[in-house]
Amino acid sequence: KATPTIDTTILRQATEALIKHHKSKAESSKSLLGDEEGIIVAFSLLKYRISIPHALVDRSDVEVCLIVKQESKEWVEEMIDQYSEYMKCVKKVIGLDNLRKNYGRYDQRRELLSSYDLFLADDRIIPMLRSALGNKFIERKKFPVPLKLTKKEVLP
Repeated sequence: KATPTIDTTILRQATEALIKHHKSKAESSKSLLGDEEGIIVAFSLLKYRISIPHALVDRSDVEVCLIVKQESKEWVEEMIDQYSEYMKCVKKVIGLDNLRKNYGRYDQRRELLSSYDLFLADDRIIPMLRSALGNKFIERKKFPVPLKLTKKEVLP
């Protein structure tokens, strides 16, 4: 299977056009304070996988805990086994019911917090995780990052 490529000339032309538009808009406003607005560019690559040269975490040594709805746990584990080359950093999959039952006490949640580098969670259960995990996850900046596990086209 050939790796798809992204036409860099189109990306370059698009970003240059965006910068040109931004400069012309800034020149026409002529604010006394010189307030400049920043540019935020977001690329959506649903069908492509790209490697990021300077990622926030190194995939080879990070340990990830994935929190999912209890009924989704089985197929998520199957998916991790099927795509183990991409998802070898996911060390544990916890269902929400198991999280509440097995990590109900403060010391158990603190142990869970220190066991993993990164926490990911199904976006459908994010509102329920604050009470299930507690404030220490927020204080240590390890509150789970939401994932859309329901969109099949985003998954590997």
